[in-house]
Amino acid sequence: EQVQGLDIDHRTDIFSLGVVLYELLAGESPFKGMHETAIMYEIVNVEPPPISTIKEGIDPQLDGIILECLEKDKDERFQSAKELAKNLRKFRRVLSAGRASKIYNVSSTTVHPVTTQVEEQSMPKKSFLPWIAAVVLGIGFLIFAFLYFMKAPATEQVVRAFIHSPENTFFSQQSGGNSSGGQISISPDGQKIAFVATDSLGKTHLYVRALSSLTALSLPSTEGAYYPFWSPKSDFIGFFVEGKLKKIDASGGPPLSICDALAGRGGTWGVNDIIIFTPSPFSPLFQVPAAGGTPVQVTLLDSSNNESTHRYPWFLPDGKHFLYVVRVNNTNREDEVRVGSIDGSISKVVLKSHSNAIYANGYLLFVREQTLLAQKFDTGNLELKGNAVPIAEQIRFDGTFNHGSFSASQNGVLIYEGNLAPVLNQMAVFNRDGSKITVLEGTQSVQEGAFSPDNSKI
Repeated sequence: EQVQGLDIDHRTDIFSLGVVLYELLAGESPFKGMHETAIMYEIVNVEPPPISTIKEGIDPQLDGIILECLEKDKDERFQSAKELAKNLRKFRRVLSAGRASKIYNVSSTTVHPVTTQVEEQSMPKKSFLPWIAAVVLGIGFLIFAFLYFMKAPATEQVVRAFIHSPENTFFSQQSGGNSSGGQISISPDGQKIAFVATDSLGKTHLYVRALSSLTALSLPSTEGAYYPFWSPKSDFIGFFVEGKLKKIDASGGPPLSICDALAGRGGTWGVNDIIIFTPSPFSPLFQVPAAGGTPVQVTLLDSSNNESTHRYPWFLPDGKHFLYVVRVNNTNREDEVRVGSIDGSISKVVLKSHSNAIYANGYLLFVREQTLLAQKFDTGNLELKGNAVPIAEQIRFDGTFNHGSFSASQNGVLIYEGNLAPVLNQMAVFNRDGSKITVLEGTQSVQEGAFSPDNSKI
C-alpha cells in the first residue's frame, strides 16, 4: 500500500510482520532486488516462494499462515492481529496434539498389558491377538498416512532450451521493411515453431521446425514473409508477403493468397476458420474467411481519442473474442490492450500497455520494461485477476512497432526471443571527464533530452 500510495491501516502492519516472520524462518527476505526500485517492484507484483521450498522442516500450515500475512490484497490478509494470533495458537495446539498422540501409541495402557503377557508366557492368549493386530494395523496406517500426506506434491517437469537458427542464417528482426521482431510463432499444440530467418544473401524465408527435430524445413515461395501465425489445428501457417495475406501447409506446398494486405501488422486464426488481421500500419482490424474472400472491418478507430491503429490480434479460445493493441497518438493517454468480438459488439479495455498481449493456459502474457509478465485472465468476465508475475527478462521488444517477440501454445509452451546483451538505450548522465554519474531508469523510449538552465532537471 505504501509503495503504491494507497490508504494504509493495521493490515499494512500485518504485511510487515509477515516479512519479519518470513525472514526469521527462511533466513532471507521474501522480496529481493539489486536496488530499491527492483525491491518495490517485487513487493507489488511478485508472490514470494513458500518457505518450505527454501528451508526443510517448515510445516505447510505455518507456511500458509505467513503467506496469508503477505497477500497483496489487504482484504485477503488476516484482518487483525487477534485473528493472526488465534491461528498461530491453533497451529501450536495441532502440533502439540500430534506429538501427544505419538507418545500415547507407544506407551498406552492398552499396549502395556500385552507386553506383560508376553513376558509371562511364551505366547499371548488368544483374547489379546485382536488387540495386538489392531495396534499393529493402527500404527501401520498412521505411518502410511504420514508418508503419503508428507510426500512432496508431484510437479510438472520444466524443460528450458535454446533454439538456434538454421545454418548460415539468423532470426530476422526486420522483414521486408514492414516489421521488427515478432518473427517467431509456436503452434497451438506446442509441437512446432514457425519463424522467419535471413540467409547470407540477405533474403528472408519462412521456416518450420518440430521441437522434436534438430533441423528446420524451409517453406517454398515464402521469400520476404513476415508475422507468421498458426491455424487452430496446427496444420497451416498464415503470413504476410508482397502486399498479401497468405497461408501455406506447414508440411510444405505452394502458398495460397487469402486477401490483400498492404503491410500487415499481425493476424490470428480462430477455431471458426476466421482470420482477424491488420492490413496496414494505420488501420483498424478486419476479418476474412481462412479460405479467402473480401475482408470486413470489425473494429473502429476512435479519432476523438487519437487512435492511430489496431494491431496484433490474438483469438481467445471461444473463437468469438480476441485481444488487440490500440495505439494512441496522444501524450495524455496510454496505449491499451482491449478485447473485441467478431460481431463488433465488444470493445473492452483490459490493460494499459505499450505491448502486444496473448492468452495461453489461463494467463495473459505481455511485456513491460523488457520483462515478460503473466497475469491470470478470466475468459468469462474478460478481465484480469490478481497480480502480474515476471516469467522472463530481456525480451526483445520494439517500441516503434509496439511488439514483443514471444509466443505461447494452448497447452502452455512458451517461446520468446531474448536480448542477449543488456539494454543500452537508457539515458545516462556523465561528467565532463566521461565518468558516468547515473542512469535514468525508465528512459528506454526517450530519444533525446536537455538540461534545465539550473541543471536540476532534464
